[in-house]
Amino acid sequence: MNEAVDKLDYENAAYYRDLINDIEQTILKQGVQMNNKESFDVFNYEVEDGYIAITGLFIKDGRLLNTDKYLDYLVGDSENFFTSYIYQFYQNNPEPKTLIVPKEMLIFLKNSFDFEVKEAFRGYKYSLLKQAKENSIEYLRQNKEVIINKNKYFDEINDEFKRIFNKEIKRIEIFDNSHTAGKETVAAMVVYKDFKASKKDYRLYKLEDRADDLKSMEEVIYRRYFRVIKDKLEKPDLIIVDGAKNQILSASKIIKSLDLNIPVIGLGKDNHHNTSFMMDEDLNIIDIKKDSNLFFFLTNMQDEVHRFAITYHKKRRSKAIYKSFLDDIDGIGPKTRLKLLKHFKSIENIKNASLDDLKAILNSNVATKLYNKIGNLEENEKY
Repeated sequence: MNEAVDKLDYENAAYYRDLINDIEQTILKQGVQMNNKESFDVFNYEVEDGYIAITGLFIKDGRLLNTDKYLDYLVGDSENFFTSYIYQFYQNNPEPKTLIVPKEMLIFLKNSFDFEVKEAFRGYKYSLLKQAKENSIEYLRQNKEVIINKNKYFDEINDEFKRIFNKEIKRIEIFDNSHTAGKETVAAMVVYKDFKASKKDYRLYKLEDRADDLKSMEEVIYRRYFRVIKDKLEKPDLIIVDGAKNQILSASKIIKSLDLNIPVIGLGKDNHHNTSFMMDEDLNIIDIKKDSNLFFFLTNMQDEVHRFAITYHKKRRSKAIYKSFLDDIDGIGPKTRLKLLKHFKSIENIKNASLDDLKAILNSNVATKLYNKIGNLEENEKY
């Protein structure tokens, strides 16, 4: 996890962190075996260097059922923060019969709920209260550096964007198109808020089939920002297109025609299809160090929108091939299609089947029609 943080690979750092937590929870579950079969919740916390970590342990019939961990900046004093967290937690989760909390929190929480809130002095409940405290200490230790380094990373990106655009960049929308020889043309929009991917704001667009990437770019930009104006949606502070001169000019033309004042930039690639430079609306290449966090961030954005677009395109293309491949054959309805897929396991296996293989599933006439249809497929439709 620490190596991933050093490399600014926060996605894998989070994965390793969750793996550590899963291992710890498994070990803890093995250690919590109570004879009295009680059910109760335990919460404890730790504060260090302006951060607070909170751990919840949930005991059901003498066994540890689950855990909850939380880490954030400490806003205000720890007593109010912890109390607020507990209130919010039980607004969204089942209430226990009993809640065990540290002694200093009892005065804030006692008589505040319909269930019993108490402290523990000894026995299993006290040992679990200590365990929740130790887990909070460890969780804070493991994750504080991740948060600190990640915030430094975002601060550096923010400073670079302010230097380039002379304003705060809070929301970025980036676009990419995908098609195969002008067929199943689609576009994707990926959104970043405060330099973090906002997946609930991602959008996909089915475009008019054409091999003209610039016309496709104009279509998706118009559709997106006409909708923004019409429905009074949140406007981005920056629009990024995948490409350089021509893509920038096409997108910028549409933005200006809608009377919007949003800067448009493009991300160009080198001969090896790697992100190479950033270009503004005046077609000036913006100076960015290749080893900077901003360059790393832009590369990740470009990879993310490309992944989102190509995945959608492949799904539509596969669906189109599947539809034209099986749906137009007399005698093959939904039930027969399902029967074929269950037997052959995949579309590719159906296309590679011999006539005898097909006759084993279909009647001779329908099998022959299907076999002949396979033989007439274009090469790129087969694979």
